[in-house]
Amino acid sequence: MTRDLIRQIYIFVLLLVAPVLHAQGIAPIITEYGHGKANGTFTIMNDFTEPISVVIQEYSFTVNQDGKSQLRPLDPGIHVEVDSMSARIGAKQHHEFAYKVKCDTLPCWGTFNAALSGAHVSTGIGLVMVVPHTFYICQDKPKGCRDRIRHDAFHLEK
Repeated sequence: MTRDLIRQIYIFVLLLVAPVLHAQGIAPIITEYGHGKANGTFTIMNDFTEPISVVIQEYSFTVNQDGKSQLRPLDPGIHVEVDSMSARIGAKQHHEFAYKVKCDTLPCWGTFNAALSGAHVSTGIGLVMVVPHTFYICQDKPKGCRDRIRHDAFHLEK
């Protein structure tokens, strides 16, 4: 395939998918906790006129010097409890997931990836969208925890 043809296909797919993607979401995207533990929530929103399914998976990650993250299985020293790992969310509804995280070593960080499925574009193609909720846990105050981890653990500027 030529680059122009690939580019045209990519633009066509984006035009089909873009209206669908804005209707899904997660909030908050990033949270910071202090004092060595996290008791938090995140909410998945479904603005579609049809129900969606959500499956949650937890991961650890590293960030390279270019700022790109790479997921890996959850570190054994990070202990996660989530009230549910999946849900079916009705049309124009939302669902809140509650979690607790404790870490053997601080600081620690991880992410919950929510895979949303069930939506279809006008051509009938089914979509799966993955949206992250990332947590950072420090031993002291929560404010600025993400920046301290990015600087100290990933060697990135604030």
